Amino acid sequence: KNPPPWPRPYNGISEVVSGLPAEDVAIYLARSEQRSCAIHSDVRMNGYLCTGAGGYLVEKLPGCDSGPAAVVEANLEKLGKEMGKEWFVDELCGGRDLVSVAKSCIGEGIDLKVLDSVSPRLKCDCSQERFVRSLTLLPKADIDEIVERGEPVEAKCEFCAKVYRLGPDEMVKEMEEYKKRREEGAKESQ
Repeated sequence: KNPPPWPRPYNGISEVVSGLPAEDVAIYLARSEQRSCAIHSDVRMNGYLCTGAGGYLVEKLPGCDSGPAAVVEANLEKLGKEMGKEWFVDELCGGRDLVSVAKSCIGEGIDLKVLDSVSPRLKCDCSQERFVRSLTLLPKADIDEIVERGEPVEAKCEFCAKVYRLGPDEMVKEMEEYKKRREEGAKESQ
């Protein structure tokens, strides 16, 4: 939602050609960003329920030796000819982890090293304290108006849909406690 801190952010546009996400992203990367890469995605559906999904993006980075790059290109070409349309998600749904699939399919014949691994998880960082912290950013005149009206203040997390609500008196009390904790923390760090 926020633009990058560049003087002139780069925007690229490419038409949707096939309607398949992997193919259209590959076309975008080739046409708009002039990046050559291999991309693949699979989804396993059971009615409206997604039971498995996976994909990969392989791109030759600057400074990469031509030997390993040629091996990966040959492996990808072989995959395109030998494997079925949903081979990737078949492997993942069959119990294999992403690293072993990548090593056996894409990285066959090279010393593939995993540099980092992150597992996605559904976790929201919202909290009552974050809600109160955001209230402290309001101008004093707005806070006074809220207290004067006697209406509760409410915020809904856009990620997890949890609703936070404070009455005017609770709001003032929570904000004062938050400011006090923040000041104590600032004194301790000096």
